[in-house]
Amino acid sequence: MVPMGLRHLLLASCRPRQPLVLWVTRAIHSDSRDLPITHPAVCVWGANTCVGKTLISAGLVAAAVRNKVFVQYVKPVQTGYPQDSDSRLLAAAAKHTSGQAAMSNYLRESTTLFTYKDPVSPHLAAVAEQRVVHDDVIVSSVKQQLQRFTAELQRLGPSSKGLTLVETAGGVASPGPSGTLQADLLRPLSLPALLVGDPNLGGISTTLSAYESLLLRGHIPVAVVMMVDRRLKNVEAVAHHLQHAAAHRLGQELPVLAVPLCPPPSSKHTSSSSSSSSGNAIDSELAQWLDKSQ
Repeated sequence: MVPMGLRHLLLASCRPRQPLVLWVTRAIHSDSRDLPITHPAVCVWGANTCVGKTLISAGLVAAAVRNKVFVQYVKPVQTGYPQDSDSRLLAAAAKHTSGQAAMSNYLRESTTLFTYKDPVSPHLAAVAEQRVVHDDVIVSSVKQQLQRFTAELQRLGPSSKGLTLVETAGGVASPGPSGTLQADLLRPLSLPALLVGDPNLGGISTTLSAYESLLLRGHIPVAVVMMVDRRLKNVEAVAHHLQHAAAHRLGQELPVLAVPLCPPPSSKHTSSSSSSSSGNAIDSELAQWLDKSQ
């Protein structure tokens, strides 16, 4: 277990992909063969819903902006929209972090591809709104976003560093709009997996199960990151049980990273819907967490 900040997680996410792993996954999944590999791209998974995927993504975006890395954030599916918008929160987090005008353009894109109003599982919202999106449409749309960002990086010059974050909805085995489990739906992309563990009671089991579920479906985890709840010590337990994960990763050690727990928004900020819904500001707790966790 490594109790470090999100800058170290950024470095772990930006490690070059192991060539043999990359070759094997792309040989299996033909849909990924034309994906750009000129810059790191990771898929952010959760051991469960409400474990901090979007907070970790926001922290990675903030770390990228601080380190002058161009970053792209893609949310394939969002429910509860527009009241809930992870891409809007990411843009606000980047704005908080940028400070200097010269840093404000490092978040090149923060977008949501398919949205539903009802804040329920995507397969239920899709049926209720009679807008079921097929799996291949989602995969193709994500690919197009990655290809567009790669072309933009190339225009910016060979010295430009980039990072793509694709954040899933719910847990590893949560259904997508068609009912297909997301771990199966997004498998053709063959993106390295960043697993956000569950710091809550029962989270040791859900995190280890999520890791094994990703592995069994052909995903390659590059790191596990968890928020720290010092009462439960889930991070230490997960790190202990994953210490032999190198056997699954061609001898490469699997980092298990710990970041501070982010407190919920204050009641004052929660009651102020104008600031939270506009996307122009983030609550003070999140702002302090972004600064502290770097």
